[in-house]
Amino acid sequence: MRNWKGAAGSMATLADVARKAGCSPATASRALNATGAVSERTRRRVRKAASELGYRPALPAPARSYRRPVVGVLIPSLTNPVFSSSLSSIESRMLVAGHGW
Repeated sequence: MRNWKGAAGSMATLADVARKAGCSPATASRALNATGAVSERTRRRVRKAASELGYRPALPAPARSYRRPVVGVLIPSLTNPVFSSSLSSIESRMLVAGHGW
């Protein structure tokens, strides 16, 4: 019998739930989110599979995808005072704008 939580005991995925419930991942998603057309029988099967596997949905996309802004600066040399001064000014402005640590 297949270990539904993966070989290393990793968390169950939506695909695992769908496979165990005998439906597509899209149907499993609709059943778990109570959206779209899904029969009550399928909804119960999906919820039972999710419960048995200990499925927990991933974080919503905005929480997962939040990233700090990145600014890249290419300079020929840090030893030249003009470039190091420019880089220092860029860093200061980024900190003031809230993009610092």
